[in-house]
Parts: sequence; C-alpha cells; structure tokens
Amino acid sequence: FFEEQLTAFQVWLQGNPEPQNPPEQLPIVLQVLLSQAHRIRALELLEKFLDIGPWAVNLALNVGIFPYVLKLLQSQAVELRPYLVCIWAKILAVDYTCQVDIVREAADTYFLNALQDTTTVFGQFNCRTFAAFVLASIVYKFEQGQTNALQGSLLSICLEQLYDKDPVLRKWMVICLGNLWLNYEDARWSGARDLAYEKLYVLLK
Repeated sequence: FFEEQLTAFQVWLQGNPEPQNPPEQLPIVLQVLLSQAHRIRALELLEKFLDIGPWAVNLALNVGIFPYVLKLLQSQAVELRPYLVCIWAKILAVDYTCQVDIVREAADTYFLNALQDTTTVFGQFNCRTFAAFVLASIVYKFEQGQTNALQGSLLSICLEQLYDKDPVLRKWMVICLGNLWLNYEDARWSGARDLAYEKLYVLLK
C-alpha cells in the first residue's frame, strides 16, 4: 500500500503540480516516514514537493509534516541528513518562526553537526549551505536560539569555514554570524576575542 501511494505521489510530482490540484497522497506520505523501509524514498519525494514553492510548504505544514520531520532530527542515521536539512531549509524559508520549536526540542545541534560534515553533498547543492541557512534562521531575532548557538560553538564553526571555496556557503556563513551578533552582546564579545573581524576583513576584498 505504501509503495503504491509513494508511486502515485511521484507521478503527481512528475505532472504539472498546481495549488488547485493538491496531491491526495500527501497525508499518507507523512505516515510513511514512520516506516523505516520506505523512509528514504518518502523524504526524497517530500523534498521535491517542498521545492515547488511556498504553497507546497504551507500545504505540508497544514497537513501536519512538522512533528514528523521534527522527530526525525533525533535520528543518528547519516543517510537521512541531506534530506532533512533540505526539508528544514525550505520550511524555514517560508516560516522562520519554526525556529522556536527546533530550539525547544534541542534539535539545533543536528544542524551544527551537519554544518561540520564536509562529506555530505546533496545533488548540485552543498548540504552545509542548507545547514548554514537553517542556523541563520534559528538565530534570527531569537535570543534563545542565539544563546544555544553560541554555546554550541556556532561562532568558531563559521569562522573555521569562512574561506570555503563555495561562495554561496561563504555568504550564508557571514549572514549566520551577522544574525548571531544582532542585539546579542555576549556573541559580539566572543567574536572580538576570536578575532572574527580580521577574518571578515579579508572577505571585504
């Protein structure tokens, strides 16, 4: 049954997805996330679905994707990481207030680990770029998110990777640092002690 539903969902994705014609299989695809045997395929299809745009993200949130993908952040399975990081990036791009739930569940460490993982590549995109975007969203105007990120070494992780060869990743590292320092004195002092300004100065050139 699950395989048939996933196939039907895949066929819908390959057609001409429109808001007027939402996929009937979406709630069942979320249930499939509970099945370890079909989890990877379900995540792959969900990631493609969310890639359609904001209406797809909002539909997934309305149907109830949130608790499923939040729970999966507790998983240690490395093969799930690129899909989960991408899915969360797309959710936060539409609704960054989900940052509160991520921090409440202490799931922000998942993205800190992803940011340090130089081995995972997802399609044409660097998985770390998505992780940097997620972390930039988590610390955006959210004091508890900033505090947790500072304690979780976000500052040193970003500074270590500030000269990465990927320009998009470099950009989100800088934005992430800017959001971390926004109205947060402790983080700014930590940046000063770590000579962050010297490393950032190089990028001005």
